[in-house]
Amino acid sequence: MKSFNYSEKTALITGASSGIGLEFAEQLAARGVSLVLVARTQNKLQALANRLTQQHGVTTRVIAQDLSAVDATATIMGQLHEAKIFPDILINNAGFATYGVFDALSLDRQREEIQLNCLSPIELTHALLPAMLKRGDGAVINVASTAPSSPIPTWQSMARPKPFYCHSPRRCGPRTVNAACVLALCPGATDTAFSM
Repeated sequence: MKSFNYSEKTALITGASSGIGLEFAEQLAARGVSLVLVARTQNKLQALANRLTQQHGVTTRVIAQDLSAVDATATIMGQLHEAKIFPDILINNAGFATYGVFDALSLDRQREEIQLNCLSPIELTHALLPAMLKRGDGAVINVASTAPSSPIPTWQSMARPKPFYCHSPRRCGPRTVNAACVLALCPGATDTAFSM
């Protein structure tokens, strides 16, 4: 990706309360980026927002939302529109994995996993990308994983959606957002609170 001007930018980060999402929040706040922090736990998000505002003087907004809910994107977009916030950077980081034999796992839990790991990022990107394209500036980062690059018999519901991030087109037709409208980050084993 080309060099990015962080001044006067706003980033929306899902799964921002811990792990890789928290690190993105820390690094972007240190560069002066305003933040919209999204995760399930209001108290953890608010504590993080207060700390980053105090340390770096950035504007922060907290949206406590479970992204496995079918209406999650509509709820988030409603709050963004009400606050007149137009993110320049979208980081689709939230995720969890189920582990076990496919037919023994709860189908409802697998639906939640696919909604969170695949559908919510698609919906958020679809909702926020047009404004980035119109401005001719922006970035979308999808946090994927190196794990699904190999067969994982007891990790099917994560192994299916995550490669989507890696194979998403980098260009949106003839238009681009900062030369790469979608960037996949594929971390290996990382010490986080990622749940299974």
